[in-house]
Amino acid sequence: MPPMSPRRIALVGAYDRFNYGDLLFPLITNQELSRRGIAAETRPFSLREADLLCYGAIPNRRMSELHDGSFLRDGDVCMINGGGILGVDWIDVYSHTLGPLGNKALYYGGRLIGRTRVDRLIRRSFAGRSCTPFIIAPGDFQQRIDVVYNAVGGTEIASLPDSLRQAAYQALQQAQYLSVRDAQVRDILTPTAPPSGVNLSPDSAVLMSRFYPVDKLSHHARSDLRALLAQPYACVQANVGFGSANTDRVRVICEGLYQQHGLRALLLPIGRYTGLDDDLYLRGLSQQLRTPHALVPDDASIGEIMLAIARSTLFLGTSLHGNITAQSFAVPHLGLDSRSPKLGAYLQTWDIAPHQRCVDVGDPSKVLEAVAHALETPAIERERKRDELIAAAQDNYGRLFASVGLGT
Repeated sequence: MPPMSPRRIALVGAYDRFNYGDLLFPLITNQELSRRGIAAETRPFSLREADLLCYGAIPNRRMSELHDGSFLRDGDVCMINGGGILGVDWIDVYSHTLGPLGNKALYYGGRLIGRTRVDRLIRRSFAGRSCTPFIIAPGDFQQRIDVVYNAVGGTEIASLPDSLRQAAYQALQQAQYLSVRDAQVRDILTPTAPPSGVNLSPDSAVLMSRFYPVDKLSHHARSDLRALLAQPYACVQANVGFGSANTDRVRVICEGLYQQHGLRALLLPIGRYTGLDDDLYLRGLSQQLRTPHALVPDDASIGEIMLAIARSTLFLGTSLHGNITAQSFAVPHLGLDSRSPKLGAYLQTWDIAPHQRCVDVGDPSKVLEAVAHALETPAIERERKRDELIAAAQDNYGRLFASVGLGT
């Protein structure tokens, strides 16, 4: 008899635009499968087809191909990988692929015919079968497919319209395995959990330092990027929404980092799509800073972003995965947006005390006090927490794979 072909795993997430955190999930999952010696063929799927290979990402296929029988067969697996994917509808996800004019059209379309109707039209235009793009049930497939969720997030699920929220809960109840990345999401989903329960796990991206050590990252980085990292610096990152409302405060903090700690601000754009636009904000901030600083190019690859954080003395940013990268490389870090539910919830769940709370930029002097406290924390505490989180993320992968008969 011919040998059986490997199981196939469809990796579903927001991979069709440049957002550092989302693009990490296929890379980390493939590395973990390889580490375990599990023979499986994976393919990423998102709303649109996209090829971001030039940034180090794995090219993805469009969502309609998830259901057309061209990849998944009976007995295969659909793995939904977090970010904050549980509380978004088709409009939310589509809007991130459009520019300002497209988003304006979506807004007025919603005003004219209602958000629910626009959401259904977008779902239909992309041949979507699930209630939301990233809450998928086995019944959405013609084949017999096991559906698993890998450390997903999204407290916003509780705020979805009632009918959509109930459909989402019913879909999640059918999952073979469901893990979430913070305690708030776990508490929301526990009353409607699948038979396997709701498993709490750190974000799988925390494994990156095991698969991408600093020497390897540095070898593949451009020489001009490596030159920016030669002197001590603090990585500073913010999205345009937060940054534009706090430009003067962030400027004072960046200047204070240099004056008090001798750290240049290395301005690092992590989210480069409509809705985050880190690069647009940070370019403007660069023009206002009066102390030494540098701006990372807005075409930096996944590995170069990782390296910039791994080599830094401090990471200060609104990005959850920027903070997770700092966790993975045991770098001092602080969340910059105290109003971000996903960032605050994650740090509260998975970090050591000096890094657990997002700073309030309303008082830059207090932020600089928090920075001093974070920098004084012994490295061994961060290293111990890093090792604990890596072990927990590996355990989560082990349970997830075992739930669908992959590995041992």
